[in-house]
Amino acid sequence: PLSVDTKCRRDDPRERYGKDDLALELWSVLEQNKPGWTWDKTKRTDYILWLFKSSGRWCLVPFPMLCAVATRLIHQWADTYGTSIQDSDGWRSACVFVPRETVWNALYEQYGGVL
Repeated sequence: PLSVDTKCRRDDPRERYGKDDLALELWSVLEQNKPGWTWDKTKRTDYILWLFKSSGRWCLVPFPMLCAVATRLIHQWADTYGTSIQDSDGWRSACVFVPRETVWNALYEQYGGVL
């Protein structure tokens, strides 16, 4: 079986904000310093699919590769791009909106490829 975790965003950030970013979870439960899905090595999935409903655009990334890159860079990205806090029924999570190009460049740098 193949596991695909879909991250849907109502608005395409490229249309709404003029930025092409991917929301990467830094902390799943902020108060407990529980790693977000982006760099949680216990997460079992094969791919992450971002879907932007307003435009129909999408981005598919192999999760093991993203997890390895994010483990190395997520805190640097948080320092560079800042974090956004979400309140969810009794706990808070934090994510980083990282430019899509930055994520792809990091994947290519670590795993090879041609841009």
